[in-house]
Amino acid sequence: VYSETYLDLCIDGTHKAEALVDTGCDRSLIPSKMVPNAVLGPSNIELYAANGSRIAVSGCTRLNFKIQGMPLFADVYVSPDVDEFMLGYNWLVQNNCRWSFDGGVLEINGTAATLKQRPARSFVRHVYVRETISVPPDVHVNVRINGARAATDNAIGGANATTGNV
Repeated sequence: VYSETYLDLCIDGTHKAEALVDTGCDRSLIPSKMVPNAVLGPSNIELYAANGSRIAVSGCTRLNFKIQGMPLFADVYVSPDVDEFMLGYNWLVQNNCRWSFDGGVLEINGTAATLKQRPARSFVRHVYVRETISVPPDVHVNVRINGARAATDNAIGGANATTGNV
């Protein structure tokens, strides 16, 4: 089952992007790579993923953008540990949002915005090896994988997962 949980937006009038609307995320987050030239303010907040792993925070910034022509902003924490822009609970409350789950619509400050399904993506995830494991050719083995970024990652099964396809 696909659900409409993403908004199309335009950052600084030129850069088109998607944002995940995430009621389970207390604060809004954005990947460092999406705002490489942003002036960051200091932040001493500690953020944790759903799996309990700590999320590194580079700083915070105010991001101006438009959603379906509506000028908006979000105070976001910038992190190298997340892969997508997430509009969190704080932003939803700040903008008086009401979510029509069956209609795929998010009302933002009284104006309806159409949500969409997760954008299709093709990319390679990074795997950092902590210890050397030798796997002979043509052998099927289980290898333990630990990932601090797994809460925002679609990596093989998430944090502390075991995969059987090596």
